[in-house]
Amino acid sequence: MTARALTNPFDVVFLLFETFRQLGANAFDVALEFLNNMVSHQANLLGSLTAGNAILGRLALSLTNVPVKQLSPIQQLNLARGRSMVDQALGTNSTLLVPRELPETAQHLADRPGSGRHRMVFGRDVTCGKIGTFTQLNGAQFNGAAFIGTLPPAPFIHANGALLNPNNNAALASRLRIVDVISVNEGRLDAIRMQDVGILSVGMQQWSAHADLELPALLHRFKQMAFEEFSLFFGLFRLDVRPNGVDGRGNPQFMLQTRRPNGTLTDLTSHAQRVAFFGGTTVRSLTTFRTDWAARSRLATLVSLQFRLGEILEAAARFDRVIRDVGNIRVPGVVGTIPVNQLITSEQGVALVLDAHINQPGHVQKDLENAATAAGVQLNADARDRAI
Repeated sequence: MTARALTNPFDVVFLLFETFRQLGANAFDVALEFLNNMVSHQANLLGSLTAGNAILGRLALSLTNVPVKQLSPIQQLNLARGRSMVDQALGTNSTLLVPRELPETAQHLADRPGSGRHRMVFGRDVTCGKIGTFTQLNGAQFNGAAFIGTLPPAPFIHANGALLNPNNNAALASRLRIVDVISVNEGRLDAIRMQDVGILSVGMQQWSAHADLELPALLHRFKQMAFEEFSLFFGLFRLDVRPNGVDGRGNPQFMLQTRRPNGTLTDLTSHAQRVAFFGGTTVRSLTTFRTDWAARSRLATLVSLQFRLGEILEAAARFDRVIRDVGNIRVPGVVGTIPVNQLITSEQGVALVLDAHINQPGHVQKDLENAATAAGVQLNADARDRAI
């Protein structure tokens, strides 16, 4: 595989990542032998390309946390040589290298009938969608790509039930059924949008980069599920994410970060910082986004099983957010309040609440209270659920 990587790293980058995933604990020996068959100028050339940089980064991961005392003298020498060669090629100890993508011609970048703009990521042609401008109520305008996607969630959920719910948890099964049902209302797994204040919105529930409970939460889940793949699709392009405490309702929050050229991480705390990181330029009331991140995010969905699984599991986890965000509801004829997860228990009712929360999370509590008031006093809990 070393020869194939040196000949065309774009051809083998995903094969190498999957091979090392399956190797598991045996990846160290293979990574070491891979580098034994390479010299510095070859590693430097690899490091200068996105796919080659990703390959070297994956090899470096396999060479970390190795109990050196358990290695033979020859292995120790090869390990020191390999680490030094990779560090130099990636700029790990000085200035991180900015790798190059395959060249894109004017013809390739031209809009295409039906699908719009395309970009190259890891040597793959990726549809970004049509370029358009959206004007918000406050007059702010956002110009960028949007694409409805090609991967509906329902078939994926049906085909991967054992991976999504390996322990046959009844509550999770019910949540997955609801996520499945409302997915036709929300979006496809590989949907993308860069045309509003959300900056970058990804996937079936439009997880957006501007809110710490949305895209940052999805990316953190992906990072926990498949660190190597997160590093490939996002870390390579200087994006990272970390836990950031909880909000006032107890929801876990997450902070987007960027890795600076010297390797240190900086929080992207403001909306303006995130706009700039994701390729946005603002002139007066118009923000224009480049298409790089639209293509990168779509490719992650198209290629990574773990990212698609992460989307479904993050969608199911939104139920817990609803419970924390909405809390208790005042109901006519009832002393005190009723917790939302006791008030609305039918799958149809929960589906309606979830659908509303995805689009306007801050409105759900008030809307439910208004609906409960309009429903009035009911004979029993089931009738109340139906009326609301």
